[in-house]
Parts: sequence; structure tokens; C-alpha cells
Amino acid sequence: MKKRNLDLGWQFRLGETSPWNQPPDPEWRTVDLPHDWSIELPRGPKEPSTNSNGYFPMGIGSYRKRIVLP
Repeated sequence: MKKRNLDLGWQFRLGETSPWNQPPDPEWRTVDLPHDWSIELPRGPKEPSTNSNGYFPMGIGSYRKRIVLP
């Protein structure tokens, strides 16, 4: 049995997706896990996370990875 690092080479896009209705590939970007998309965006006092969570943006991010098993 060969060990594989599943943390590398994930696809990410901001927003919710369905496994049956995937957005086109250009909308996805490659990331490695762990990944926190909210720290990449501007923070501000109008964000719903409030000061207790650093005013980071909130929302839904989608991840996918294709794994080929022998």
C-alpha cells in the first residue's frame, strides 16, 4: 500500500456548489490544505463576524479534489 498526501492539490472557489452542477474549471483555483479563504479578503467593521472574530468576511467556500484509486 502506498501512502498519499491528500492535503495537496485541492480546487477551491468562493461560494456554494453542488456535486451535480459544477461551475466551469476557470472558476476554481488550486490550494493546499489547510486553507482559510477568509484571511485573503479585506476585513472591515461591517463584516458579520464582528470584532470578536477579527472582522473577517464570512460565507461559504467549496473545495473539490479528484482522487484516482488503482
